[in-house]
Amino acid sequence: PRQPVDVLVLSGRWSERDAGAVRRLVEELAPHAREIVVTGPVPEYTSSLPRILARMDEGEIAPSDFDRHLVKGRKAVDALMARALAGSAARYVSLIDMLCTPSCTTRLADGAPVAFDYGHLTPPGSRRVAEALRTVIDRTP
Repeated sequence: PRQPVDVLVLSGRWSERDAGAVRRLVEELAPHAREIVVTGPVPEYTSSLPRILARMDEGEIAPSDFDRHLVKGRKAVDALMARALAGSAARYVSLIDMLCTPSCTTRLADGAPVAFDYGHLTPPGSRRVAEALRTVIDRTP
């Protein structure tokens, strides 16, 4: 028999219709992995995050108005995915909670944007998420 992998990470641009399918996939994969981690959706923006940040820097957008540039409904998808995977063989990690508590991380320490468009992470943004995921995975009993 083949040895199960140590950790399997599933990630995607999930929508409401994916929740049940991801739960079924986790059940199918469970015998093949010691741990399964499903990451939730990343925060998405109404346009390119660098463009929004530049407009904030120029004073065209007030920092207090930033939330209106977040795509509505992504938190609902995040919550739906968490509910769908509760009690499954997977651990669900909310990237929205990771990146947006209490407010969304839009820039890294060097000022670089976390995403290069409406929601794709930059390489440094991806490293930040990967480091945080590693911390979550390393806490596995």
